[in-house]
Amino acid sequence: MIIAGNIVKIKEGKTPQGYYRVTSVRGGKANLGAIFGRRHIYHKGVPVETLQECEREWYANWQKSDTYQCM
Repeated sequence: MIIAGNIVKIKEGKTPQGYYRVTSVRGGKANLGAIFGRRHIYHKGVPVETLQECEREWYANWQKSDTYQCM
């Protein structure tokens, strides 16, 4: 179940790719925004069935990043 605050990615074969935070869910559609920083919304009205919750996958990749390693 996708709810506001989840970290998600758009399922394989769909564009755009990347990780996003769900800012709101209404009527089976979600708005996707930045994980960190400003509450900038990148995509509006994305169907929930095209989203996949992936917080653990994102965090594993984040731990390997230079930004995380320098903290």
